[in-house]
Amino acid sequence: MAGAVEDSLFKFPRTRHLFDAGGSGVSRDDLLMDPSEEKRFYSTRQQQVLVALEEKVDGANLGISIGHDMKVYVQNRSHYVNSKTHRQFSALDGWLSEHSSSLYELLQPGKHVLFGEWLYAKHSIHYKELPGYFLAFDMYDKETGQFYSRRERNRLLESTTNIPTVQLIKETTLSGRDEVKKLLDTKSAFYDGPCEGLYLRIDHDMPGGPGQPYLSSRAKLVRPDFLQQIDEQWTRQQFTKNIVRF
Repeated sequence: MAGAVEDSLFKFPRTRHLFDAGGSGVSRDDLLMDPSEEKRFYSTRQQQVLVALEEKVDGANLGISIGHDMKVYVQNRSHYVNSKTHRQFSALDGWLSEHSSSLYELLQPGKHVLFGEWLYAKHSIHYKELPGYFLAFDMYDKETGQFYSRRERNRLLESTTNIPTVQLIKETTLSGRDEVKKLLDTKSAFYDGPCEGLYLRIDHDMPGGPGQPYLSSRAKLVRPDFLQQIDEQWTRQQFTKNIVRF
């Protein structure tokens, strides 16, 4: 069961769009990268930059941690949730019970937060081929104030849990916006259609990097035709469960 109170909630930082790809992919409240920061993701003749591109999925952002009281806490953005908070979280307590022992192995009390997308309910995309209702995408270390790299995140998860992660599309070098836009047509790993968007990350432990197992920079890019459903809108639509493949 999720705990009720924990005084050290770390809210997942808002991820900036690499650039505005047009259409409905960027709302008025979204943040855009400065062009000088955007350039960090592109390779030049003088400097090659390896970027990991993961599929961005459309659900509820959850953070899972263990408090100093040894209770499991689950947060959605800036508040704690459990199975009674909202219908989309109704399967949460069962999921926590199933993964309880491995979460205690993975997460050091008061130190780690495992972030992922909770995909029990359809928001804008009806996923029909999910490996589970929770897909991990980041792990934060409160002691260092840093997120782990994708490789370190996967190493820790694979050594202690069977919790799936978001899909890696590829690790590659990027020349500019046109190349990134083409990758928005990538087929989703979780339903018969295009991915919602891309999650781009540069990690220190990528080939050619300084080697530390931490994230260096992240950005996202959303398809121009993606219809963003803010919480108030999608909660008024008919409730539809996404489907986990068995």
